[in-house]
Amino acid sequence: MRKKNPAVQEANIQGIKVELDINGYRAKRSRILRKVATRAEKVVGESEGAIYFDPMPKSERDQIHAFLQDSETVRSFSEGQGDERAVVVAPLTKLND
Repeated sequence: MRKKNPAVQEANIQGIKVELDINGYRAKRSRILRKVATRAEKVVGESEGAIYFDPMPKSERDQIHAFLQDSETVRSFSEGQGDERAVVVAPLTKLND
């Protein structure tokens, strides 16, 4: 579980959402996630096997799902609970198995 700065915790208690983006981190991370999703789509499409990602935050899982939502070769879904929730990328052909 991630620890939050005490000031951020206080802001959350008061209903204020605090989001930090230092040196464009979020945009850089989004580009990385797009590359990872694209690579997973290619590998799964060629191998017909599934790829299981390491657990990641919901916001990052959501980005991978969005990047792959229009794919004609793969589908993505999340498995696990809480901090162990992770993305799985599987071939579309497995939907009917």
